[in-house]
Amino acid sequence: MRSPGAGHGLGAGLGATVAMAAFLMSGVVRGTYPFGERSRAVNDLGNQFVPFHAHLWDLLHGTSSGDLFFNWNSAFGVPYWAEFVSFLSNPFSLLVAAFPRRLVDLGVYTGACLSIGLGSAVMVLWLRRLRPGPWWQAGLLGAAYGLSGWTLNDGAFDPMWLWGLTAFPLMLLALDRCTRERGWLWAAPMVGLAWAGNAYTSLMALAGTAVVGVVLWATHEWSRTETMRFAGRATLAFTLGTALAAPVIWPSYLAAANAQSMPALPYNPPSPLGYLLQLLPAQRAFGSLPRFFVGMLALLLALAFPLSRHIRARTRTAWCVALLAVAASFCWLPTVRVWYGLTQPNGSPYRATLVLTGLLVSVAWLCLAHRPRPGPLLAAGAVTCVIAAASVRDENGVSPLTWLVVLGSGGLTLALLLLLARERGGGPLPRPLTAAALTAVVLAESAASAVAVDEQRDKLAFFAPKPTWGARHDAVYEAVARVGGWPAHRTDTGPAEIVNNDPQLLDSEGPSYYSSYLPRQTARLMRRLGYSWTMHGRHLIPQDNPVADAIFSVGARVRHADGPGQVRVERFPAPPLVTVQPRDTPRPPAGSSTFLHQQAVLGQEVYELPRITFTGPDGAAADGPPRLRAGGPYRLTAAGTPYRITARCRPGSRLYVDGPWTDALLSGPGGKSVRMWGDYPEKATATKPLGTVPADGRVTVTVGKVFRDTELPHSPLGCLDPGKLRRAIAELRSRGATHVAAGGHSVRAALPAGSSGTAVVATARTPGWRCAVDGGPMRSPHSRLGLLAVPLPDASEHELHCVFRPPGLRLATAASAGAAVLLLFLSAWRYAHGRRPADGGGRTWRRRVDTTRTGSARESTPTGKSL
Repeated sequence: MRSPGAGHGLGAGLGATVAMAAFLMSGVVRGTYPFGERSRAVNDLGNQFVPFHAHLWDLLHGTSSGDLFFNWNSAFGVPYWAEFVSFLSNPFSLLVAAFPRRLVDLGVYTGACLSIGLGSAVMVLWLRRLRPGPWWQAGLLGAAYGLSGWTLNDGAFDPMWLWGLTAFPLMLLALDRCTRERGWLWAAPMVGLAWAGNAYTSLMALAGTAVVGVVLWATHEWSRTETMRFAGRATLAFTLGTALAAPVIWPSYLAAANAQSMPALPYNPPSPLGYLLQLLPAQRAFGSLPRFFVGMLALLLALAFPLSRHIRARTRTAWCVALLAVAASFCWLPTVRVWYGLTQPNGSPYRATLVLTGLLVSVAWLCLAHRPRPGPLLAAGAVTCVIAAASVRDENGVSPLTWLVVLGSGGLTLALLLLLARERGGGPLPRPLTAAALTAVVLAESAASAVAVDEQRDKLAFFAPKPTWGARHDAVYEAVARVGGWPAHRTDTGPAEIVNNDPQLLDSEGPSYYSSYLPRQTARLMRRLGYSWTMHGRHLIPQDNPVADAIFSVGARVRHADGPGQVRVERFPAPPLVTVQPRDTPRPPAGSSTFLHQQAVLGQEVYELPRITFTGPDGAAADGPPRLRAGGPYRLTAAGTPYRITARCRPGSRLYVDGPWTDALLSGPGGKSVRMWGDYPEKATATKPLGTVPADGRVTVTVGKVFRDTELPHSPLGCLDPGKLRRAIAELRSRGATHVAAGGHSVRAALPAGSSGTAVVATARTPGWRCAVDGGPMRSPHSRLGLLAVPLPDASEHELHCVFRPPGLRLATAASAGAAVLLLFLSAWRYAHGRRPADGGGRTWRRRVDTTRTGSARESTPTGKSL
């Protein structure tokens, strides 16, 4: 006979193989990368995960300017530890190091495929611990879990979430360990591993494990002592496991608390019919819904489970209540928030649907392992037909492929299940042909579901994919490598973004950044200095402004040309990364224009801020549109256009317009037009160049179209004097650092003799920095209008040294080390004092199946006494 361990391995292997094969088959059918020209990089996969993995490639190959603590590439320097442990701590992320950098997309895709396979395999292990049964049947249900509706709609395009496929069954296996008298301490490192792969989905997995823990308690006839011991073991093991992963959890929490805030989307509970239809595979309804289908095999078995009277009523009741409770929890905002640590997510509120898919598969396995009878299976088929018929009333996301899968695959699956139900005796394996046929059906159905979901998603403009690495990427990447000079100067890839994280993708040092961990200090500093943002500040966008370039030591810019492989490179003088400024710098009043903020940070007056006059549509001069408040911005309406703004500036100066929250089309001297797309507070527009001031000094700016009721600052125009800017840069260079060395998360600068005032580093002052002057004690730096600043003790030649450490990491590391020591102590103590006789070792309180009866399963205790 095959050993149980061999069965575990074969089942896990089958589950992983079927899930990955179906995922790859869907790519072949759709012609998606790497099997065709169609990119898979939709939404965050293209904007975040591919660039983040490109940055990881640089880190692993030693070519990055930063390290795991700090990222010098993005937003002129941002903390990185929380991003790493959230976006890149899935072990399969390391695979990108084995691919050429231009094939980083393929590395991400491969890691996602393997994550699906691993999650399927670990689920198989949990199913066979939940109840013994044929390994191949557990493997098929594990594959159904790996390619559930949650995976195809949410997880496949957020590789960090795919670790949740592994974290949930891994925590369930840890919970199972806690039912044993020996070896239960292994649960702690299992929990720690689950947390370490991705804390976000592991939080949801922990909540789901708590639900299963209640179910186990309800279905076991334990004594009070046994119940208390199980609860104590589980509490201690999960606490120690969480503490082991503290360096992942606690710094991420602090980083999220310090991140630029973004309001949660309004919560709309799913409609009853729309929710019910999510049981059907091969469909993707438009709109936000819990997507939890797990295929026809698991669906038929889950529907048959409550009707299977040969299974204990207590078992059926407990699992059905758990399923209904979890499903209902997605329909009420207070319980939705529980899944996310008592917060409301900024995007879909149904990301925790992963847990519901795992519970459905567990229930399906309990039904299958108890050898379902034909009656409940036929009833399940009838219920499925009723649900399918209901979709006629709501064809949202339903396609012909949906009907083919539901009716065709469902009919074949039901027939094969009925065939299995008729088999009696003959050993542990059914007829090989039946097993092969059911495997083929599950494989084909899973691939068809993935194709159907992709087809429906492609109908939405929001999911237009980002391009895979091509000629344009090569051109910009090679240009950055030619002109890059970090830390002597920064290189910006310009406002024509390829993705939202170009600096990481292309290894430059620009302002672009898109992350939920973007520090609010960075976001607000860059907004004051004229940079664009979207998503309420979580996505920073470059601007084309030489004053901002001087502030942040940008000395080269790559400009995109029309051709896919053509770029143009600009080089210009830039101050060093570390400059010396006067000790006391007045802060511009609240609500001041971007131009005043730029001058204050630069320490030089380079703009002329002219008085403006508005002319209405009838040509009559006026004081301008009504102000929103005294001294505040002007209100613009579509009915009032066209507006004309006139002013006088020095001839030859460069005209810029500042309208962060303006949604209008403006044109300046020479007919140059710019589109301002501001929408307070979600979208902010950068300062825009409007041409050169003509020889007569008269400037006319026309607001030709207002797209919605909007506003314009009370001082919207700034005329930049190029000569003054050149002199300001020369002065900053003369009193700036003579040498700068930037480590992975540190800066060293040698300042010239006679330096006095404040040393300013061209990066935002975020929590975690410590600085010292001339080898003195490390202290928290100051903030100079948002930049990192260190007061100099006297007028002398100084050495500045600043180091960044992720806030909370030291305390979290100590907690992790303490948990490891305690775990080792408990293990040694149990080994020395808790050994049991050989015949009693490994006893468990879990339910055991008495296989001596045919037609029913009898629960028994380890001693054989009937429960």
